[in-house]
Amino acid sequence: MPLVVGNLVIGERYVEPQGKSQIFNKTNGDFCEILFRPRDTWKTKEEDKNFISGAIKDKNGIEKFKIWGKYSDKIYLQNSLTG
Repeated sequence: MPLVVGNLVIGERYVEPQGKSQIFNKTNGDFCEILFRPRDTWKTKEEDKNFISGAIKDKNGIEKFKIWGKYSDKIYLQNSLTG
C-alpha cells in the first residue's frame, strides 16, 4: 500500500495511506480488501478525507461483511449475509 507524504514545503505535514490493501486470516482463509480513498488536495471535502471502503470475504471469495468509514474516526461493519 502506498503512503503519501503531503505538505513538505508549506503547511502541516501529513502521511496518508492510499490504494488497495489486503489483510489475510491464515487460520480460516478469510480476507479483507480495503480501499483507502486518496485525498484530492484542492477538491476533497472534509467528510471525504481518511475514507475507507471494502469487504471481508471467506476463502471462496463470498462477501461476509461490508466495511466503510474514516480510519481517523469510526469504521462501520455490516453483515452482508443477513442484511
